[in-house]
Amino acid sequence: MEVLSQGKAAVYEEPTGPAGVRIRERPRTEPKPGAVAVAIQAASINHLDLWLAHGAQRVTPPRVIAADGAGVVHASDDPAWKPGDEVVLFPTLCCWECEWCRAGENVKCAS
Repeated sequence: MEVLSQGKAAVYEEPTGPAGVRIRERPRTEPKPGAVAVAIQAASINHLDLWLAHGAQRVTPPRVIAADGAGVVHASDDPAWKPGDEVVLFPTLCCWECEWCRAGENVKCAS
């Protein structure tokens, strides 16, 4: 599932630490094919986001950050999710199928 963003968001813009994260207004978007749009009700910045802000993750700016979040599905093009579903976000860059992902070590995934 791809995570899109709208409204106010913490955006990682450059790898300079917390100073490289800025609050920006994001336009509302409809989900791409197979994706879900979530209206975030609560989010927080944690140590993973700070590592990212220092350039320690394989993420190219600009990117909305907040590793912890919860909300309600606003729109969905994925049959597994429907508008109104309450969700907790687990944003990660992994395939969920390789040896590392199957072992619960998704941070080591090469995808």
